[in-house]
Amino acid sequence: MESKSRDNAAPFGPFITPKEFIGDSADLDIKTWVNGVQKQDGNSRDMIHDEPHLIRHMTAIFTLWPGDVLMTGTPSGVGTARNPPEFLHPGDVVKMSIENIGTMTTTITEEK
Repeated sequence: MESKSRDNAAPFGPFITPKEFIGDSADLDIKTWVNGVQKQDGNSRDMIHDEPHLIRHMTAIFTLWPGDVLMTGTPSGVGTARNPPEFLHPGDVVKMSIENIGTMTTTITEEK
């Protein structure tokens, strides 16, 4: 299984931005670079389901608690969908930026 649902495969932080500081969460630019090469360029308005729908759906299935995180997916350009497919390797540097939230840089390490 190759995804952000693996142990240690979903980096967060170093802080969480409260919604009232983000602005319109339905219109945020989202960009990803791997080793300095831009791989994804999207916007939250392109999500299949909007935030209220996702929260209604999730809370119908289970209880959400303060601090819970809903992981909704990624803009187009994911490595497995590329031709040929591209995968991350130890030492690769992934930089992800979300407008009004910030930028996080993660260096890929080998799975133990």
